[in-house]
Formats: sequence, C-alpha cells, structure tokens
Amino acid sequence: KKIIYFSDETRVKYEKLISTLPLPLLVKILKNTPQDILKSSKHLHATSVALVSLGFDKEIPEQLWYYVYDEDKFFARFYSPSIKSSHNAPKNCSSIQVEIYFSDFKSLEKMSNNCSNLADFFIKHVKEKLFQMDFCKEEDIICEDFRIIPYANIIFNHGMEEHRDKILKYIKDCGILTCGRFGEWDYLWSDQSFLSGKNIADGLKTY
Repeated sequence: KKIIYFSDETRVKYEKLISTLPLPLLVKILKNTPQDILKSSKHLHATSVALVSLGFDKEIPEQLWYYVYDEDKFFARFYSPSIKSSHNAPKNCSSIQVEIYFSDFKSLEKMSNNCSNLADFFIKHVKEKLFQMDFCKEEDIICEDFRIIPYANIIFNHGMEEHRDKILKYIKDCGILTCGRFGEWDYLWSDQSFLSGKNIADGLKTY
C-alpha cells in the first residue's frame, strides 16, 4: 500500500510521489525501511548554517558578497540583500546576512564553548568581528536576527556516492521520485535544482 500519513492523522493514497526531503530524513520516516538502508543513510552528511542578519540605518555594504578567511572568525562569508535589490531594505538603509556553517563534525556548541544562548553568542561574535574589520559600528545597527537552516550543503565524504545511490534505488522501488539538492543528494545550484524538479515532472508520464 502506498499511503502518506500526516500529523493531523489524515491519510492519502498515492500512485506516484515526488519528494524533495533530504534522503536521510526520507528513509527515516518511511515505514519498514530496511536496516541496511538506514545504515547507509548515516554515511550521508550535510552542513547546516546559522544565519546572523543585521539591518543598518545607512547604506553600508558596497559589494554583494564578502568572503572571510580569517581563522578567528566563525563566519565564512556574508552578503547584502539590500545590494541585490533596493526593495529589500527601507530607503537609505541596508542589510547583510552572515553565514556560519556547522555540521556533525563541527558543532555550534563547540564553537561557542557550550554557551546556553547560541543566538546571543553568535550575534555578539559577528558584530565584534565586523567592528574589527571596520565594516560598521554599533550605532549603525537597528535590527538583528538569528536563525538556523538545518540543511545547507552536501558533504562529499569518501564513499558517499555508493551509499546515496543505494538509497535512491530503494526509494525509487517504493514508488517515490526525488529531486532537488537534498532529494538527489548532490551539489545542485538554484537553477539545477529547479530543472531537477522540472525533469521529474516532465518524466511522470513515462514513469
């Protein structure tokens, strides 16, 4: 039987299902997934990203992207939504979003020495480092935000492809088609992720 169970106890039968869920999550929620498939899923790793966003009362960023390679800074890069489009910030204001990557191999807790309030710790860290870089001043900041995106980039550890392909075959045998960066478990850019979904939709008639 091909049935989807929802959290509100709704049940829906399906013939063909398209999933963009990350593969490790998908096999975990499938019923009666074989142990060898679950074991293979533990070999699939991805980074997560903590985002620190700052809003300024003046136009500060001059570039769309900034890359940071200093070892004393936890963030790898940041970009300016307000440079990307003037509609992303009020007139005469600007913004940036700072990316701090972490994973099973490098946790936020370890970076913060097990600080009980990750938001406060990383917002403070980002601001202090930006001040040191002479990028902005405390009085320029009018709003700040911290949030975590659980899936960011695929980690290409040794042997990953073998485990991924094994999982993909099993999922397809269950009548499920996958697409997108985490559905294919590949490093797809935005346009490639879009085409991944389109190709699945176009191929439904022959599936």
